[in-house]
Amino acid sequence: MTAAHENPFRTRRVEALPFQFTHDSWPRLLQRLEQLNHRAAIVGPHGMGKTTLLVELAQRLRERDRTIHHLRFTEEQPHLLPEDRAILDQASGQDDVVMIDSCECLGWLEWQRVKLATCKAGGLVITAHHPGRLPALIEMKPSMEILDRLLGKLLPTFPCPEERLALFNRHKGNIRDIFRELYDRHAQGV
Repeated sequence: MTAAHENPFRTRRVEALPFQFTHDSWPRLLQRLEQLNHRAAIVGPHGMGKTTLLVELAQRLRERDRTIHHLRFTEEQPHLLPEDRAILDQASGQDDVVMIDSCECLGWLEWQRVKLATCKAGGLVITAHHPGRLPALIEMKPSMEILDRLLGKLLPTFPCPEERLALFNRHKGNIRDIFRELYDRHAQGV
């Protein structure tokens, strides 16, 4: 058995991994965001790194003197709470960018409220599983290349390519679920 603090797939290590581009780069992504007037969606299925990219994008925008206002929704909490509305009310200047994680949890009416509340803000960036609410800044897809790079950072001695491919296929490319399985395996000493 491996102690939690020694597990190579522990949450702290996984969350510290930087976002991995396949065919893009930060300069191109930021340029595209400017072309989209800072109103765009990070699109992709579960476990692809949308939240990681959103967090890193927020940091890059802060470095450009933007003020970030962050909201997150869940299936259990799909509505604007009073504190969410207060955040949206604050985001009324050209240097303000509202970032919404899990925007797909918002119903149509709540989404309309968000769009109306952010019309004076300098930007709105969301994560979503499907395109449509805003123009896509980037569309993420499952990638063995990304999985291999991340595994190389967490456990350079990871087993053979066949094992990686089996994990990838079993979890349909969901890297978060792959890391959870690997965490459990290491915790059990498998």
